[in-house]
Amino acid sequence: MSPATSTTASTVTGTEAPARGRPRSAAVGESVYTACVEILAEGDPRAFTIRAVADAAGVGAATIYRRWSSKEVLLTETVIRLMEEHIPTIQDAPIAEGVLGLTRGWVHALVATPVGRALPLIVETASHEPRVAEAVTEWHLDRRLRVNAMLQRAMDAGDLRPDVDLGIAVDLLGGPTFYRRVFVSLDIQAPDYPVRLAREFLRWAGWTGDVSTVGVAS
Repeated sequence: MSPATSTTASTVTGTEAPARGRPRSAAVGESVYTACVEILAEGDPRAFTIRAVADAAGVGAATIYRRWSSKEVLLTETVIRLMEEHIPTIQDAPIAEGVLGLTRGWVHALVATPVGRALPLIVETASHEPRVAEAVTEWHLDRRLRVNAMLQRAMDAGDLRPDVDLGIAVDLLGGPTFYRRVFVSLDIQAPDYPVRLAREFLRWAGWTGDVSTVGVAS
């Protein structure tokens, strides 16, 4: 996970600064995270419960409630961590590699992990649960900052046109895949989809390289 990852995303690992009382165990946090992922992988995220997580993790429900105020918060932080693990922000690589890593990462997260099923529920829950909305907003803003930094370096190096709208750019990198997966059920599993998306983005952003080489033998 990137060093710049928000504190919200790290909460589910149990590594955040401890509150008063008994010290928190990182091992417990990892057990809870593993249990959450396993339960989400089994089916409907609406069946996700604190009791199921506690039983799978081998801890008491009270242990979970001391760290997470509700199942919605725990579910949200689990999905945020999954996205952090599977959607990389490659800071020190050529811009074409970084962009392709993002488009491929979004597809992988939404297709091959529980994120695709759980994210619509989280978006719905955020509309009426302030703590969920706060966690989602914090992750989203942190992610935008990191992607913007990656793009800005490429602009400063002359690899992208200097007037790229960074606010729009981040939307173009992740938005199409999310829209296809969640709202219109268009195929994003075709091997060439993330490559085509990366190429179109780089073409729009005025990349100085040859877009036809992006995704070839990589």
